[in-house]
Amino acid sequence: MNEIRPSTRVPRLENENNARGNGSTNRARRIRRQRNHRTHAAPQGRLSFSLMALGFRIRDLFQPPLAILHEVGLTPSQTVLDFGCGPGAFSIAAAEIVGPEGRVFAIDVNPLALAAVRHTMTRKKFTNITTLMATDLDHIPPGTVDVAIVYDVLHELPDPASVLAEIYRLTGPRGLLTVSDHHMSRADIHAAVASTGLFVFTRFGFRFAGIHCFRKSVHA
Repeated sequence: MNEIRPSTRVPRLENENNARGNGSTNRARRIRRQRNHRTHAAPQGRLSFSLMALGFRIRDLFQPPLAILHEVGLTPSQTVLDFGCGPGAFSIAAAEIVGPEGRVFAIDVNPLALAAVRHTMTRKKFTNITTLMATDLDHIPPGTVDVAIVYDVLHELPDPASVLAEIYRLTGPRGLLTVSDHHMSRADIHAAVASTGLFVFTRFGFRFAGIHCFRKSVHA
């Protein structure tokens, strides 16, 4: 290794290197903020979230999450991503199906949602659910998700294609994407997903016709 000779230019070089490092860090932060802005809707306030949770509880009486996920095809030991988990009814149902050998990632932009999931986890003594903010998808190992759930959130996303690209990155080779959104028509849901070329439509639900099932494309 060459010896560095003392020089008045060395401190300036160190400052330049620090500036470059800071510049790279700042650029990475800007890119991350831009990605988050494109992929994540703004969180709801406490009152709005409470009203939404009440509406979901009523909905779940007629469309039980456990029955829906059985119909989708969840099985024990799978890894599940619940994107936009809200109060967590589908995260909890998924955790019950996949069992202690499986894993559920409950993802939301709203800390109130994740707190609700953790509260139910504790009450039901589930240990196979991990709650993450929607900005922390990088904590999930790529290619490890078997089933991704995107229910009643697609219509809120500023850039659905970016979210679907993230889900594509996280799902395994035969990854399943299940989508439902009562704010959107069948045609709109198909257009939002199919236009990316990342997932291929396989079927609708049998008992629950609003459920759309897609498989990860091997040609994307």
